[in-house]
Amino acid sequence: MNIIYIKFINIFIMFIFTFNIILQNLFRFTFGPQHPAAHGVLCCLLYFVGEYILLLDINIGFLHRGVEKLSEFKTVEQILPYFDRLDYVSVVCNEHLLSLAFENLLRCCLALRVSFIRMIIIEFTRCFNGLLIISAATMDLGCMSPMLWAFEERDKICVFYDLCCGCRMHLAFMVLLGLLDDFVYGFIDFLFACLSSCLFLIDIYDLLLINNRNFYLRLRGLSILDLYDLMFLSCSGTMSRSLGMLWDCRLYSSYELYFLLQYDYCFCYTGDSFDRFYIRLFEMRMSLLIVKQLFFGVFFTFGFLITFDYLYVDINIETIIMLFYSVWLSCTPGITFAAVEHPKGEYALYLLFFYCNCSRVRIRCADFLHLLLLDIFIRGFLLHDLVAILGNMDVVFGSVDR
Repeated sequence: MNIIYIKFINIFIMFIFTFNIILQNLFRFTFGPQHPAAHGVLCCLLYFVGEYILLLDINIGFLHRGVEKLSEFKTVEQILPYFDRLDYVSVVCNEHLLSLAFENLLRCCLALRVSFIRMIIIEFTRCFNGLLIISAATMDLGCMSPMLWAFEERDKICVFYDLCCGCRMHLAFMVLLGLLDDFVYGFIDFLFACLSSCLFLIDIYDLLLINNRNFYLRLRGLSILDLYDLMFLSCSGTMSRSLGMLWDCRLYSSYELYFLLQYDYCFCYTGDSFDRFYIRLFEMRMSLLIVKQLFFGVFFTFGFLITFDYLYVDINIETIIMLFYSVWLSCTPGITFAAVEHPKGEYALYLLFFYCNCSRVRIRCADFLHLLLLDIFIRGFLLHDLVAILGNMDVVFGSVDR
């Protein structure tokens, strides 16, 4: 047996020695840290064989926030603003993850109006994120106009956020066991106008990009996934649906009131960048369809119940505050877990609650796990393909370097 071990060690040493010689003869380039979509915090060391990429070494950690460490031994209200900074494009979805984990700990059920308003803002945020990633990925490929159109619609959604809570970016609109405030009167006309203009813009994207021959040839066959990546490398969200797997937390977990709604899912089988781009465009359309259903559900189907919830909360707000703090002080220690379908993929939160403080917080961010697959995505491709793949992956480094 010792002879076998010695043989194995000798072979391993020869392999390392040969590999080092090969690496020393390769072309080495540094990509970053200046890429605009990564906000200057991604550095990639590329090894080339001729014009083709052999290896990619990712250096991350330039934007280290320490959210999980800062959240230890703080109350849940105090750590809620930290979650806004994780993904500053999908702020409400981060707040909803923490709120849902705390509500699972208490085993509580929210008012019907609160759930409806939450879902409206979550789906608008999903569209808010999709407008940025599609326009930024298109600009990385050389088309400037979709970026200008998308930011016009994103500014309308920012006005919607501003009317809700007075902030355009870091909302802090979702609080524990509820919302910060209710919709103002006369607000629904503006939301319908924003809904119609966003749907019109998605139709323009569909005509301009999906049916564009150059765009198709640029993305088709780029960074192909396989079933191994799906099963063992934690692909979720758009990455998993591009491989033909219907993986969506809204479908199997059915948090909030998604089980009352009717919407479709899009999945492809190739697993390349074009499929992921097409699925993101389809999901934006479905998010706006969900918002339209929620409008009709709030004001027509459940009109009487929702109005009763609003009047009850408005009249007895002191009672609600006393009830909240009585539940808060009598809350026993426990462990809770929540998972939501984030625009980036599946986000999960593990929370250890100990006498009004969070002693342990662990966050599973989908874009961090997807970024670790960049080395697998880029092998055998060219340098300019790296920009297209990065723009297509939808990565924000607030959650990557958490």
